[in-house]
Amino acid sequence: MKDILITGGAGFIGANLIHHLLDNNIVEARKIFVIDNFYTGELRNQVNGVNYIKGDTWDIETLMHPYATFDTLFHFGEYSRISTSFVDIDYVMKSNLYGTSKVIEYCKKKNIKLIYSASSSKFGDKENLSPYAWTKSKAVELIKNYNKWYGLSYEICYFFNVYGKYQITTGNYATVIGIFENQILKRETLSVVRPGVQSRCFTHVDDVINGVVKAVKHNSNHEWYFQNPKAYSIIQVANMFNQDWKYSEITMSKLDNLKPFKKGESGNPNGRPKGSLNRSTVAKKWLSTNQEYKNPLTSESEKLSQEDIMTLALINKARKGDVAAYKALMDSGYGNPKDSLDVTLAEDNNIDFKELIEAIKHKS
Repeated sequence: MKDILITGGAGFIGANLIHHLLDNNIVEARKIFVIDNFYTGELRNQVNGVNYIKGDTWDIETLMHPYATFDTLFHFGEYSRISTSFVDIDYVMKSNLYGTSKVIEYCKKKNIKLIYSASSSKFGDKENLSPYAWTKSKAVELIKNYNKWYGLSYEICYFFNVYGKYQITTGNYATVIGIFENQILKRETLSVVRPGVQSRCFTHVDDVINGVVKAVKHNSNHEWYFQNPKAYSIIQVANMFNQDWKYSEITMSKLDNLKPFKKGESGNPNGRPKGSLNRSTVAKKWLSTNQEYKNPLTSESEKLSQEDIMTLALINKARKGDVAAYKALMDSGYGNPKDSLDVTLAEDNNIDFKELIEAIKHKS
């Protein structure tokens, strides 16, 4: 492999890719170049000998002008959190649309193969995508169009709930496994967001990196899906640690502090009458009310919200073979997926999900 460029190379996926390339003698450190603005990337993830350039992806041509051209560009340097994307929408648009369009154009001009990290979140409800998922889906669309228009060479890699070394463990961008890891090391009780039955197909970062490296060797302009075929609920994951856990209390975030209608926006030229509630507010208020309920997952009587109770009722129906209930749960958790997925895992290096947990326990 000749000189390569990695955007977001000081982040979770980028740092793991660099270590893999070096550990397997695929490329020398001096031939690896990184652009990272350290928005979520960590200085401690930097590797000796690798060329790090601090900056934003939308300035890629200026930043890389002094350097030789590259054989391959791995584009990992985008905004990558669903929930906070509603709050950080301006930055999401600039990073994931404007920044990525500049990266794509740079690859076209320099005849560089683009490896793009797409997101499984785009397979959700097409009418209600988050700003993050929407921008990621548009980036994929643009890459495919550049291939049709200009012959851009690409491989698109979809990641599903990746965990492992260098994952973010604190703050707004921490992952579920990362949060658990941090709590274990601090000897804190694990916190589970209600109802805890929401499930994810957690995929180890080593499997993802192996898959990405294999994808580079193809010239197929293909979409690759790196996903653990087995899903685990958050409660199941917490129980794997053999630690005490509790339901976390979620406080109102910026996402819930929506601005009220301005005059004329609600359909009433005088604005909404003082003290009145719309249907959405009434529904949310009822769904959040609590009552005593025996949780079938813990066999304990708990105070659960109406929303939690309805979710658990659906689970019970699904367990008894109710197809409609099962579909409702799957659609709620994952959205409506594509009819078929080309699931491509690194077949020779699948990592048991419990390995990370054992490693974390040893740290503590």
